[in-house]
Amino acid sequence: IPGYPRGDIHVDNHAWYVHPENPDYLIDGNDGGLAISRDRGKTWQYVENLPFGQYYHINVDNDIPYHVYGGMQDNGSWRGPGYVWKNGSLLNGYWQEVCYGDGFDVVPDPSNSRYGYAMSQEGNVIRYDVATGYSKYIRPIHPKGIKLRFNWNAAIAQDPFDAGTIYFGSQFVHKSTDRGDSWTIISPDLTTNNPLEQKQDSSGGLTPDVTGAENHTTIICIAPSKVKQGMIWAGTDDGNVQVTTDGGKNWTNGTPRIKDLPAGSWIPQIQPSTYKAEEAFVVANNYRQNDWNPYVFHTRDAGKTWERIVTPNQVSGYALSFLQDPVEPNLFFLGTEFGLYFSLNQGKSWTKWNNGYPSVSTMDMTEQMREGDLVIGTFGRSAYIFDDIRPLRELASRGAGILDSTLHLFTSPDAWIAEFQQHAGPHDIGDAVFTGENKPYGAMISFSVKDTAGKQKVSLEVLNQKRQVIRTIRFEPKPGFNRFQWGLDRKGPRYPGSAKPGKDENEPGGITVLPGDYLIRLSYKGKTDSTPIVVHSDPRIQPKIQNLKASNLLMDSLNHYSAIGAEAYDQLQDAKKAVDIILSQLQDDSTQTDLKKTTTTMKDSIQNLSEMFTGKHREQGLTTDENVVTRYYWDARQYIGSGYDVPGDNARIAVSLFRKDMERAVDRINNFFGNSWKPYQEKIQKAQITPFKAIKSFTF
Repeated sequence: IPGYPRGDIHVDNHAWYVHPENPDYLIDGNDGGLAISRDRGKTWQYVENLPFGQYYHINVDNDIPYHVYGGMQDNGSWRGPGYVWKNGSLLNGYWQEVCYGDGFDVVPDPSNSRYGYAMSQEGNVIRYDVATGYSKYIRPIHPKGIKLRFNWNAAIAQDPFDAGTIYFGSQFVHKSTDRGDSWTIISPDLTTNNPLEQKQDSSGGLTPDVTGAENHTTIICIAPSKVKQGMIWAGTDDGNVQVTTDGGKNWTNGTPRIKDLPAGSWIPQIQPSTYKAEEAFVVANNYRQNDWNPYVFHTRDAGKTWERIVTPNQVSGYALSFLQDPVEPNLFFLGTEFGLYFSLNQGKSWTKWNNGYPSVSTMDMTEQMREGDLVIGTFGRSAYIFDDIRPLRELASRGAGILDSTLHLFTSPDAWIAEFQQHAGPHDIGDAVFTGENKPYGAMISFSVKDTAGKQKVSLEVLNQKRQVIRTIRFEPKPGFNRFQWGLDRKGPRYPGSAKPGKDENEPGGITVLPGDYLIRLSYKGKTDSTPIVVHSDPRIQPKIQNLKASNLLMDSLNHYSAIGAEAYDQLQDAKKAVDIILSQLQDDSTQTDLKKTTTTMKDSIQNLSEMFTGKHREQGLTTDENVVTRYYWDARQYIGSGYDVPGDNARIAVSLFRKDMERAVDRINNFFGNSWKPYQEKIQKAQITPFKAIKSFTF
């Protein structure tokens, strides 16, 4: 294509459009997405808002926040955030390519996620450094010069017991104990080694095309047990399921024992159980021979016997991926050509996941253990994250009958008090760039309710270690499953001039809680349930707890003064309402001229006192009325709330000035009610007009 240099827009073009009335307008669909030209191909615009990645594999690390890893068809291997502590959404620019070419599995080093392994087609594997971009080529070579057969999507695995040990597959299993610098072959040829299926170099036809995708009789998955060291499974693209229990000294082909496994089918995944060394799950697919049935097999005795756990009448499409939950053994996930399924009873029945997830090739899945997130790679719709699947674990453990309860509160994941920064790049990005959904800030609270008739609200209470209620939030639930984010804040004070919450309105939020253990208590229609929750500080900052406590104490003082001022201001407004009522009652009474005049004077006095808090008039813009008593309140909140060290002079001075201003204002209010309002009240009562509330004095 004229003006179409490699590096600007992806090659391997598959779709082409020319506008019927404007031949300058072109659209190209290629292996990298969509490109648009408005000048007949001289320049091209890459379309950034179409999430159509084709993942072969998916992985995660244990960073906070954690990263997602995966390789995509003809689009390299990548590392990106599962969520970010930044304002806004997940952006394309957060992702870093770690390996070029067709992207396949990416394996982060469990001891340091800066490093890892990534592959391109036909077994080309590197060890990368994500911080510098350095990569070292580490593909195994046979010491005797025997030709190695690497699949287009070759097998790689991290040893669960040694961070420096990895495995790689050709027709042999290769083992490295020095992160790929050297390799040892620990198996015989584990494939059928059928020479009739190894003629890809001469299969071309009219236009020979030998890319490595045609390689056959190769190992396509390696799966070391996380329970027993030295127990390793391997699957091939010609139907073999092999296992060793002694680190590779001896191998057993279990294929003949797997009833219903079609001959020559591919074994793209073997998932060893995290509960028992002898237990494993095998995924097989045979669609290349026009067999679209799902095949997943389960062994409990290291491959001696097998049980098929999914049938064509249970799911739609051939099987691609499988995961047994590592915390709840009854919970299974199954990916097929047409979507995601889950089972709460070890595969006896399957349910398709339809909420927010497409019917798409579900190629691979894993869990981020700390956060309980299910992370999925699809072939066509990029990656998905299901935040916190603990509710599914509980349903699998206790049964779906818990959903019949009036109220049920599920276990909550840990929460982090995190600082959010502005995202990199332009501030306002419009709609031309894809923006993924970010995990919301705060503590994730999951619960279910059965009956929502009457629109009764759920009451959510947060209790501290002394089991004191420090925050109460009320909201209306929806029938069935609900999620709510507690913003990690305590109950806040009202500041003078703020409106009183109504009967059904929530109390104001306040400062962030201290890191520690809390209890979430939910109440609904006479039922109560609770769950503990742990709140952590930002791991990037690691503030000293004594500094946070000092800030909290100073903020408590500030809030105490503010609450007194708010109460005093409220009393002024109650007096104003009474005065307005009296004036309306005296409006047509010509005998009460003096009382009208006195009442008008009272109203003016109340207005003047109120203006200590509100100012005389509202200015548009960013100006601050220097005469209001709240002028130092917001400064003090900023100084205290934005620091992780012991509150400094600015914070303490602002609190002191706010208190002095508030004391002067409250003294004036007390003086007004003691010296002016009481005599006035007596006059009104003598006139048998009584719109008054009880009056009290305010002290610090």
